[in-house]
Amino acid sequence: MVKFDLVAFTIDSNNQTTIRFLVVRKNPTNPITCRVIARDINTAIVGDRFIEVGPTAQKSIEIKEAIPTRSKAVTASIVRCLPKER
Repeated sequence: MVKFDLVAFTIDSNNQTTIRFLVVRKNPTNPITCRVIARDINTAIVGDRFIEVGPTAQKSIEIKEAIPTRSKAVTASIVRCLPKER
């Protein structure tokens, strides 16, 4: 079981957005992959990134990652987080 929640995002520039999100895993030793995206004013995806989250000692971990974008984003979100063995 993997749960995730958006904490915050910032629009750093026309070419980058930073996202912070919380991941909670039932078994923190299982690695997961999360997909995050950034969208522009017309809701087009302007940045897309897969983030590998390795094993940790804690069930809950906050992740902060930059999303490179091809134009200015207005929002960022987490699409999904799945175990790596899927």
